[in-house]
Amino acid sequence: MDTVWTVVMQRDFNHNRQLATIVPVSFIHQTVDGSVHLLVKPTKKGWESLHWGCRMGGAWTFETLAEANGHVLRWFEQVYEGHRCSSECRPVEAIAAHKCDDPWGLIREKSETS
Repeated sequence: MDTVWTVVMQRDFNHNRQLATIVPVSFIHQTVDGSVHLLVKPTKKGWESLHWGCRMGGAWTFETLAEANGHVLRWFEQVYEGHRCSSECRPVEAIAAHKCDDPWGLIREKSETS
């Protein structure tokens, strides 16, 4: 998975939409603003698309995985235009790895979202 998401984040997102329909995004980027988290997870209402860092955070719900992934990838591309991944940018396999760096409280307990 590391290689897959590194490739996705390094290429033009318009050419990677098909991959974004099968794997929920779970990634941490190291940017000039510090760590920026991108996370898509299932909920009772569909798919929640989350992003946060030290300066901003947001959450939206979409009907499909593809819509949720597309939203968070477009958001990152627009806000951090020209970002080039470094060795510190990485996919995250467990939601718990995001929790330790969630100052906005975007990751709620499972009972609230599932």
